[in-house]
Amino acid sequence: MVGAAEPWLSGQDLKVEPHLRAVMRAYLHHGPFLRATADAQVGPLSAASERYRAMMAMWDEAVAERLAISYPWLPEPRLSSHALNAAGERIMYYDLGGGVEDVGEEQFERAVGMLYGLWCDVLGIRRGSEECVR
Repeated sequence: MVGAAEPWLSGQDLKVEPHLRAVMRAYLHHGPFLRATADAQVGPLSAASERYRAMMAMWDEAVAERLAISYPWLPEPRLSSHALNAAGERIMYYDLGGGVEDVGEEQFERAVGMLYGLWCDVLGIRRGSEECVR
């Protein structure tokens, strides 16, 4: 996910839709493993679940940093990051978590479009142009 999002996280390419598409595509290809890791709550496997939660916390911080820099009008970048990532994680976990074999391209496109619309609303940007609408 971090590798897929690197151009956006680094500020090299600030278009949100390609960033979301790349992250969701990475999750689609690795979803079954990530889902199993997140669900590993018992015995010695609980360490995997703890690492997954730590990874998501790191992801929240990385996204919050980019939001604070790129969208200075956003009043609470950390809260926005957590909310957007939580929504994305649920969509990826429940709708894309079965992997490539279980998710058709049409379903994938609907999920990307829905999440992109949510990001645009929260960030106060216009779809496609990424211009501030506030």
